[in-house]
Amino acid sequence: MFKVNEDKSIHVTRGDYCEIPVPAVINGVASKFKNGDIVRLKATKKKDCNAVVIQRECLVEAETDEITIPLTGDDTRIGPVISKPTDYWYEVELNPDNNPQTLIGYDEDGAKILRLFPEGADVNAEDIEVVGKKTLQDLVNDALEQAKESGEFDGPQGPAGPKGEKGDDYELTDANMQEITELVLATGTLQQIQQDLADLKYVPIDITSLTNNVGTVEMGASVKEVTFNWKLNKEPTGQTFDGEDVDVLSREAFVSYHPLLAIKENKTFTLIVTDERGATDSANTAISFLNGVYYGVLESGAEVDSAAILALTRKLQGSRGITFTANAGATQQIIYAIPTRYGTPNFNVGGFDGGFAKAKTFDFTNASGYTESYDVWLSENVGLGSTTVKVS
Repeated sequence: MFKVNEDKSIHVTRGDYCEIPVPAVINGVASKFKNGDIVRLKATKKKDCNAVVIQRECLVEAETDEITIPLTGDDTRIGPVISKPTDYWYEVELNPDNNPQTLIGYDEDGAKILRLFPEGADVNAEDIEVVGKKTLQDLVNDALEQAKESGEFDGPQGPAGPKGEKGDDYELTDANMQEITELVLATGTLQQIQQDLADLKYVPIDITSLTNNVGTVEMGASVKEVTFNWKLNKEPTGQTFDGEDVDVLSREAFVSYHPLLAIKENKTFTLIVTDERGATDSANTAISFLNGVYYGVLESGAEVDSAAILALTRKLQGSRGITFTANAGATQQIIYAIPTRYGTPNFNVGGFDGGFAKAKTFDFTNASGYTESYDVWLSENVGLGSTTVKVS
């Protein structure tokens, strides 16, 4: 298991390989890593920044806005076998040995956590032998002490008198081994060994995926049916979807709505699962309503209306940024239309900015009957041929 959460905490199973994504965000501003930069990830014990448990560096070989720092199975196999999640602190520095800057680390929200989860594969014969030897040694020592204190196994007392003979020393023999074993069982120590081994094997429940078959739909449309699917790392003891109990064997939910109650705006659905120890995990999946950005070519001087826009290529998205390719004939212009609320776009063609002008703002009605204000942008030149346009 491996995931990076919104709060920048990292969850990884002990012994797993993972790749930590690190964006080039310096003091909250998006930037770029440059050739020769060094990015270092360092993890330490909680509240002890000198107790380093992981240190990995990545050399940037080309300008980029994000890198990944790989952690091997040996890196994440920190310390002895664990039976419950264990937290460490971590930070990521840029050029730590020369003008260091902290990219991820302790801030007003506190320390950044690397949470190590127990590794099921750790419970092998060697681990059982190590745990067993240590615990069995302790329990036998305890049992022997209790046996001595009870006096049940003391040797015969010498005759009374000023110089009575010393009793025989206690010896562990086959004859009293059964009694010792029963005493050990009575103390509950063997049961504790079983519990310790169960703790080693335990992995908290985790939702590895949750999807729906709708995702994004056009504004003005309505959704009457949705199918949801999910995957877990193990069998749950309980699960609820969107507030309703679901059979623990099911990994699917189907929701159907009356036409008058169909979904017409953004909606989020939540899955919550519980395991045999009461640990829970949750995940969300959403249906989003978006309007489209449209692009293509248009005959120079042609009327720009809803029908003309609907004839173009559409992509449903919530912002103006896109890269597209259009093939403009000798009398055609490249056209790009977006909701006015998306703001003013910047155009770049072949590395040069500009080349487009706003031709019109009007109330556009999409294929689902939804109307809103759109801006229409046209290339300043005709006959550009096959052209790739980057919009930001």
